[in-house]
This record gives sequence, structure tokens and C-alpha cells, in this order.
Amino acid sequence: MVTRNFRPGEIVYIKSGKDKGNTGLVIKYVEDNQYTIYNEITKKTFTVKNTDLVLNSEIKTNIA
Repeated sequence: MVTRNFRPGEIVYIKSGKDKGNTGLVIKYVEDNQYTIYNEITKKTFTVKNTDLVLNSEIKTNIA
């Protein structure tokens, strides 16, 4: 399985896990392939595994 590393400042979407559906800014790498993500709208932070993340720009939307 190929895993992706994220850089501080990148906008990511949480695609799975307990915080699924949230979008936020990568703040820092924590440990064990986990990142701290900050959502500017809700002012909440999340600690998320890199396998649960995808770059926000990679999300496909279907707008009718």
C-alpha cells in the first residue's frame, strides 16, 4: 500500500475515520503517520492518520 505524506499548509479532506467529512489545513506531522489538521470554520483540530486523508484538490464533485 502506498501512503502519502502531507506538508504543513496543504488543505486536506478527511475521507474516513471518526472525523470523516471534515476539511482542514495540515498544521504538523505528529507521529506514527498522523497529522494535526485545523478547520478554520469550526476552530477545531483533529489528529488523523495519513491513510484517512486526501488532498482537497483531489476530491471530485458532481455539481448539477
